[in-house]
Amino acid sequence: MDECSKRLLFTEIFGASDSEDDIDNAEKEPAYTDTSDDSHINFKHTNNRIIKNSAHIHPTLVVPQVFPAIPGLSLCRELVTDEEQKTLIDGIIAQGYFSNPGTNQAMCFGTLPPFIVETVENILNRTDGLLPKSILLGRRPVFDQARILNVKGSKVMWTFRGTFEDGILAISLLSSCVMQFRPASEASKQALSYNSSRTYPQSDEIIPILLRPGDVLGMSGEARYNWEHAIEETLVDEINGERIIRSVRVSITLRKMKERIGEII
Repeated sequence: MDECSKRLLFTEIFGASDSEDDIDNAEKEPAYTDTSDDSHINFKHTNNRIIKNSAHIHPTLVVPQVFPAIPGLSLCRELVTDEEQKTLIDGIIAQGYFSNPGTNQAMCFGTLPPFIVETVENILNRTDGLLPKSILLGRRPVFDQARILNVKGSKVMWTFRGTFEDGILAISLLSSCVMQFRPASEASKQALSYNSSRTYPQSDEIIPILLRPGDVLGMSGEARYNWEHAIEETLVDEINGERIIRSVRVSITLRKMKERIGEII
């Protein structure tokens, strides 16, 4: 995406800003670049332009990457096609979620917007194991809450909530970042009354996971309740010798609300 398109996209999603130093500074340093032909998508193009045909991208079910150290954590790389990413960004712009200056998140409850529902159905239909079948087949709807977030970092605010049922999905859009996982404190686990045969010593151990645009992360069971996760507030990520300059990033997290008020913590 060229600089002009990036600035236009930034302004359209997040409104005008008195300063664009973050974008300017990002351009001054070498950032990660995907060299494939389809990596640079101009999301300002018209809706009737076909960017990719998803039928040719995932002809068979995609088996996610798993992490033995964190049971229940799964990751599908580039699962969301470029066309689907464009659909999601177009929908976010049309809804005006970030049209007010200073707004960096939006919440949707109940019946989710069609542009989210359709994309989630598509990605679930082309994967096997992103979430357990007991979750995907055992509840309807699978998700009834979406958190749409513009984040460069969460000030190391570790996400650990008891308001939602097990099994969440996180979709990454526009740019890359590193999500960090660490063992949850015993106090956090006891607050949720989560029983597990597996215990983790309390430590400062952090496991970093690189998320690129189009990646989808699934969390259930141990990963959901025995681990906490966060995106550090920073403009530069370093992982496995790779240096990534943060840019405009949007994430969509899908969850299911607990049905009975008494279950909500």
